[in-house]
Amino acid sequence: MDQELSWENTIKEHFSQGDIFLAATELVDFLSEKLNISRVYARQLIKRAVDKKLIKNSHPFKFRNNQYVYMAPNKHLDLDTLIQLSKEYKPSMYRPLALLKREGNILSFYEARKAAATPVENIERYKLTKLDEEIKELITNDFLYSIKDEERDITYLAIKELQDSPEITRLMRLHYEKMRLDSMFIPDILRWLREHNFIDSESPLYRRIDNPSIGAKHNDFLWDVCTYTNTTGFAINVGKKEKQTLVVLDVLVHREYLKVDLDGFYNRIQSVRNSTQSGVRKILPIIFYVDIDEGVKKEIGRLNLLHFSLQSIFGREVTELIQRLDTLQKSLNKPIQHDDNNTIAIIENVEKSLKLMDETGHLDNLQNLKGDMFESLMYVVISNLFPQNSRIEHSKILKPYEYDVIVQRHDEIIIFELKGFKNTTIVNLGDNQTKNTVKWFFGKTLPHAKVKYTMPLTAFGYDKSKIKACYITSANFSTEATSWLEKTNESKLKPKKLDCYYDRKKLLSLIKSDENLESMRATTGFVSLLEKYYLKELT
Repeated sequence: MDQELSWENTIKEHFSQGDIFLAATELVDFLSEKLNISRVYARQLIKRAVDKKLIKNSHPFKFRNNQYVYMAPNKHLDLDTLIQLSKEYKPSMYRPLALLKREGNILSFYEARKAAATPVENIERYKLTKLDEEIKELITNDFLYSIKDEERDITYLAIKELQDSPEITRLMRLHYEKMRLDSMFIPDILRWLREHNFIDSESPLYRRIDNPSIGAKHNDFLWDVCTYTNTTGFAINVGKKEKQTLVVLDVLVHREYLKVDLDGFYNRIQSVRNSTQSGVRKILPIIFYVDIDEGVKKEIGRLNLLHFSLQSIFGREVTELIQRLDTLQKSLNKPIQHDDNNTIAIIENVEKSLKLMDETGHLDNLQNLKGDMFESLMYVVISNLFPQNSRIEHSKILKPYEYDVIVQRHDEIIIFELKGFKNTTIVNLGDNQTKNTVKWFFGKTLPHAKVKYTMPLTAFGYDKSKIKACYITSANFSTEATSWLEKTNESKLKPKKLDCYYDRKKLLSLIKSDENLESMRATTGFVSLLEKYYLKELT
């Protein structure tokens, strides 16, 4: 009887000392040493302790080496407890769960897979956590649920309490904007890397602002960017194509770069490095961030990883610029009415952002951001061109394409393509397989939109003749493209109140003279803003 009380008291006393968690082997080791008993007998005592409710295990969840973890009987097995257990006993699951809580109880599957460092292809080849199975178990046991944003084709994970909540739509939209912010600087980062000879590939794979939940898939894993470099240091055969080094990037803008981000990135790197049978694969990893914990920064240095703050590349004022971009995106999500305060707010925000970029000397370094702000300005302009009886949407997803602006009216629907290029850029006629050309829009994405908006028995169901098109750029069209566009402007694709195309000169004339923009001209400086930053005379 004394021996019975001895082992019971030992377990009770040990698990009464706060948040105590022990994996099965750890508890066996503890009891064997404390009570001077065999490991076999210790396992028997653990089973009896569970039966007597002296302790409880983590059923149905198993952790390291397929073990249960044991805890005090009054410990509630909720999501927070699982996160605690995972931190110690299953780091690959701890990282996505910790990020989900950090991001306001919602996370995209893309970010979860990056954090868990789990492969997305050839899963059986790696002895790693199978994320989909782990998530399925969490969903089955009512800890999480998955929800799909059907319009953008993005699947999110969220805590179970948010299921059927009207709040979830807002949370998905906010998280989407965070992902867009993370993607927004990537093209300009790539330009900077190429200028400084870190990379030389002209066709990098990267996470794009129009689809920020996909990223780049390479060597079975997901990355924000993957590309190649010939800059391999001083070695034999340096610079030869067969000696190219894989470059992978981790880019985080919308929040602080955390230990879980670093661990997820580093584990993916290690999996790829050791995935070849002919030795260790060469990889150049680089991290880009805005804010970072000092401890994490030291850890990055200890691991010998390259890392850059965006402030070191684009200046200290980039922090203010990011805040303005975030505010701008939120403003764009509000409905714009003719001559309302939101119109003025958007124009003022764009103006201050461009001025900030200009004053710090980074206007040319941030060409992609500058182009995005051109689209924001044109969205406001288009909204005021059609002030009544119109439904106007920006960044409209019609899978697999995203459309800059779509205007729906009772008698026509206008598909807009907006390109904020340098005023010295020439937009070529091209073909329907070449992006950023006239025929890519008119011959590829426009026909797809036509099909979507003319399908019978749908919410749209337009007659084909009512589908119109308009290509607007701050640059210039080539002679061949201009000739083709002039003929197109005589076709049924021409909108009633607009032409099918506007280059730099035509756009300037439109914004200076259209009567529907009179109120905008009187209350904002959008004309001078466009003239200064986008529509300058060629010199």
